[in-house]
Amino acid sequence: MELHIIFFILAGLLIAVLIGFSIWSARREKSNIFSNTFSSRPVIVPPPNNELNNNIPASLQPQANEYQAMSVPEENPQQIQQEVESSLQNIRISLPGEPQVQAVPPVQQPISEPVSTYGQQISNQQHIQNTPDFANPTINVAITPEQEVQVAPVEESEVVQTEQEENPFVTLYVYAPQNEPFRGDYVVHYLEEVGLRFGEHQIFHRHQHIDDSLSPIIFSAANLMNPGTFDLHNITNFSTAGLVLFMQLPTEGNDIVNMKLLLSNAEHLASSLGGYLYDDAQQPFSEESRQRYMQRVMH
Repeated sequence: MELHIIFFILAGLLIAVLIGFSIWSARREKSNIFSNTFSSRPVIVPPPNNELNNNIPASLQPQANEYQAMSVPEENPQQIQQEVESSLQNIRISLPGEPQVQAVPPVQQPISEPVSTYGQQISNQQHIQNTPDFANPTINVAITPEQEVQVAPVEESEVVQTEQEENPFVTLYVYAPQNEPFRGDYVVHYLEEVGLRFGEHQIFHRHQHIDDSLSPIIFSAANLMNPGTFDLHNITNFSTAGLVLFMQLPTEGNDIVNMKLLLSNAEHLASSLGGYLYDDAQQPFSEESRQRYMQRVMH
């Protein structure tokens, strides 16, 4: 029984010695491997800059003349301000149809020669006063109250009637925004939407009966650009700066109804196309313009 216990104790000691020896040998081999690896590597020394530049082609070498500092000329702040103000004064904003104002050169006043002495002025004045004026005789005529000419005031209705007789056409303009012309397909679509149809003279017309192109024409819409026509065969590439709507008075039917129809269609076109509506005086269409247009058909 005692021998059996002693045998187990010796076996355990032997196993412990073997394990310790294996661990010690493994650490020793590992330390030898790492020490040999790092000690055998050569030390790398970076080459000098001269050697690096020698390997670059001559065409890519930096030139000393390319890196010269550029001198910025000094400017006077007052001079810059004057240039800015002069450039702003030369800017002119022109609205469609606005009359061009031409620069008028300054009128040079004639420079009169000064009179040498004060005495010569007095003598000349006395000579002029004593000399009778036979070239320009004056006639004084007394006008009696019976001979006074009375000017009768002109009524506004007569002015409107005279204007209508002189210009029987009523015109309205739909202008496109600046640098944004109307597209041709959009123009045709919205013209047909308000009841205008393409027809005579290659422009659009609003007939008395929409479905009857042979019925009388109430008003028409033309291209603002010359020659004023619409090319439906090339409408995708067509663009215009605006439209002009016109109606000749008197119209077929009720002038008041036709005038209201013209004004409403013009406003609808300007709103749909994103443009601006102007009256015949090249002014933005307003409520006063509407009243003035309606007065032309009020009898």
